[in-house]
Amino acid sequence: MRLVRLLVFASAALISFDTRADAQVPAPRAIEIRLVSDSDPERQARAQLERILARWDLSKWYFTRAVQIEAGVTPHSHPVLTLNTNGLANDTIKAVSFVHEQLHWFLSRHHAATDSAIADLRLRYADAPTEDAGDRESTYLHLLVGVLEFNATQELFGQGWARERLGKVPFYTWVYREIRERPEPIRQILKKHGLDSPDART
Repeated sequence: MRLVRLLVFASAALISFDTRADAQVPAPRAIEIRLVSDSDPERQARAQLERILARWDLSKWYFTRAVQIEAGVTPHSHPVLTLNTNGLANDTIKAVSFVHEQLHWFLSRHHAATDSAIADLRLRYADAPTEDAGDRESTYLHLLVGVLEFNATQELFGQGWARERLGKVPFYTWVYREIRERPEPIRQILKKHGLDSPDART
């Protein structure tokens, strides 16, 4: 496995883009990127992630600094945050995938509060479907992650883009429909348990 340490720098001299997130100027941050097989698609995905981290300041969501890229896998957070080689032409979607998996790390670092929040969700959504989650507990976890992801996506790319994207997610369709149409009850549960404002910089 090849380990690449990259130090991402951005300055006002960077080319300007049209989304809200591009107005931000990232401070220098370090992310470790590992390539599982060092294949050409993985190298392209590494270059894409480097570009994303230089273009947008995602340091608010750096809850783990180790990122692994592996072709052909489903993105996942643990034990190492792993992204795949899909979507090489769509930086915004890949940025959202990166933030999504980082938010899993945020919740895992606050496991007691997360367990309490899931207990509240269990009462509110007693008959929630399992969908792609495999079990209902994973559905509840993804309600929490999904609302935090929705909040982050609105912050980065605006409310309109964030809502449109939720309507197009081809997995966890019940979860993302609930988040798109009725996010406030879940936001209140996150707030109740102190999970509503993740920020790795503090």
